[in-house]
Amino acid sequence: MRSIPSPSPSPSFAAPIALALCALIGCASSPTEATGAGGAGGGLAAGGAGGATTVTTSPTSTTSGAGGAGGAGGAGGSACAGAFKFPKADCGACLEAACCDALAACAESPECAACVTAGGAADCAKAKVLAGALDDCNATHCKKACTPAPPPVDCGAPTDLGKVPSGGACIAIDKQAVACNPVTQEGCDAKNGEACDVQTSGGATGFQCYPGDNAAKLCADCDAANGPFCAPGTSCDGGRCARFCCEDGDCGAGAKCEKAAFKPAYDLGVCRTSAAQDAGL
Repeated sequence: MRSIPSPSPSPSFAAPIALALCALIGCASSPTEATGAGGAGGGLAAGGAGGATTVTTSPTSTTSGAGGAGGAGGAGGSACAGAFKFPKADCGACLEAACCDALAACAESPECAACVTAGGAADCAKAKVLAGALDDCNATHCKKACTPAPPPVDCGAPTDLGKVPSGGACIAIDKQAVACNPVTQEGCDAKNGEACDVQTSGGATGFQCYPGDNAAKLCADCDAANGPFCAPGTSCDGGRCARFCCEDGDCGAGAKCEKAAFKPAYDLGVCRTSAAQDAGL
């Protein structure tokens, strides 16, 4: 994986799942007869039989008959409604409509719920089947509704690796998690296409050199899993290539070095416009 980590989990888990039953519907009274109330229907069952009807024809005579049919039982609520709170309402509505079984199964599993909300490697490994089923359903039915808009990437950021004001001083190569400097590309053969970018295997964020076709320019569309891959000095930030930075001076005029995604492990960020700051991205 070689994209900017998300600084906040989504969605947040709400448990336990409660079956939301609709209101029960009774039998309406007729103006010509006093009809007995129908038996209440269960949330998933049909209404019960009507009560006895008594029609008075004279002060001393009555006639008894069968009452009206009981009202239909209310429809059972969705078993996945409210299982997760999604940041985008249309995403939640789509998943609850198209992927309800997968949502409910995931919500009932502590590991799957933790995987969905926090993305921990250990929980995701334990919930591989359930989380995978939910992810596959999302990709098939709700990709458009659940894909967040890309953050406002600073398209005016300088890309000359030899003229980085901060010199990449906010991150040090340690030959372990940090095998290269993502700001300056020190440690990688950038001239021949290698790019120092994010790696998140094992649940920890680090940086390594990636060989291959790293040619997508600043602000170009990217796909961290399948390519296009971003050029040296940039990384895939919500579907667009963004400039790595240590301070605002590494970015374009008026832009900020947004570091929330890498805190507290690294004092590193990517260049985003002020619109991103205002939106809390």
